[in-house]
Amino acid sequence: MNTSVLRKVDATHAPSVPHQRSVSPDGEVPDDDIVAELCAALFSLLGRKDQRRQAEQYLRGLLTTRGRKSIRNIAAHLGRPGLEQSLHHFVASSTWDWQPLRGALAGYLEHTIAPQAWVIQPMHIPKAGKYSVGVDEQFAPHLGQVVRGQQVIGAWLASPTVSAPVNWRMVLPESWVNDPERRARAEVPERTAPESAEECAVSVALQMARLWNIPRRPAVLDLRRCDIGAAARSLASGGVPFLARISPSSPLSVA
Repeated sequence: MNTSVLRKVDATHAPSVPHQRSVSPDGEVPDDDIVAELCAALFSLLGRKDQRRQAEQYLRGLLTTRGRKSIRNIAAHLGRPGLEQSLHHFVASSTWDWQPLRGALAGYLEHTIAPQAWVIQPMHIPKAGKYSVGVDEQFAPHLGQVVRGQQVIGAWLASPTVSAPVNWRMVLPESWVNDPERRARAEVPERTAPESAEECAVSVALQMARLWNIPRRPAVLDLRRCDIGAAARSLASGGVPFLARISPSSPLSVA
C-alpha cells in the first residue's frame, strides 16, 4: 500500500526539508524563505486554493510543533479555529494526488542536494492497536527480530552530506490482505496483494524510475531475504542500476 509524503504515515516520519537547516529551541523555523520556496515548488501542483493553504499549514506545523506531530497538536500549535478538522480531512480523505508531489519533491532535491544514490531501506513504526493499517508481528531485517507495528520501505535521495526521504511504501502482510473486515475498515484497495519487504523495496525503486522525471541513481538496498534473480531482473528491466546486499550463501556466477 502506498503512503504519502504528507499523509498516511506517522507525521513524526515525514520527510525533512533540504538545505541542512535546523529548528530553533523555541520551535520556530529560522529561514522562512526556504519553507516558502519548498511550498511553492510542491503545492502549486494542487488544484484547489484551500488544498494549497492546508498543505502549507500542515508542513509548517510539522516543522514547528514540538513533541508528537499529530493533527491535534499541530492545530493547537498553530492556534486557528477549526484547523484540526480541516487538516484531518486534507490528510485523510481529500482528493489530491500524492504521486506528483513526491516526484516534485524529488526533482526539487535533485537541484538542491545533488544526490548520488537512492538509499532504500525499511523502517519500523511501533504500534499496538489492531486496526492501524498493516499492523502485525513482522520480522524486521534491519532490527534482526520480530516486532509488532507497521513496516514501511522508504527511499532517500542521498549525497555525501545530506539525505532526504522522497518515497514510501507500506509492507502489507498476509494477515491483512486476507482479512476482509480490516481491509474494508482501512479502505485497502481490492487489487492490493501481500508483498515482502524486499519486494516493496524493488517496487519503490521502479516507481521512482518509471514515473518521476529525475536522473536514475544507483539504488542501494538489502535483498538478503528474497529471490535475488527476480529482483535483479526487475531492476535491470526498469533501467535502475543497483548495489544490493545479499546472503553469504547465495550462489553467484560470472556472465
